[in-house]
Amino acid sequence: MRLLVLMLTAALCSFVAVGCGGGDGESTATPNPTQAEAEPTNATPARKKAPVIEGISVDGEPISLADYRGRAVLINVWSSW
Repeated sequence: MRLLVLMLTAALCSFVAVGCGGGDGESTATPNPTQAEAEPTNATPARKKAPVIEGISVDGEPISLADYRGRAVLINVWSSW
């Protein structure tokens, strides 16, 4: 069991390390200043609708993601094997 936890921890750390850095130091997400000045953009990116998620709460009541429209929601999905 310890070996499995150690392997999962090592894999998670490597994914985080790759995702947080490892580039050549330059970001391709920001345009250079002359391009930004030449082409001003005021467009807001289009938002996608959240999928329909329904389930049963811990209290046994039906619950829907639509009930929380306009509020921040953290969905914790877990399982015990």
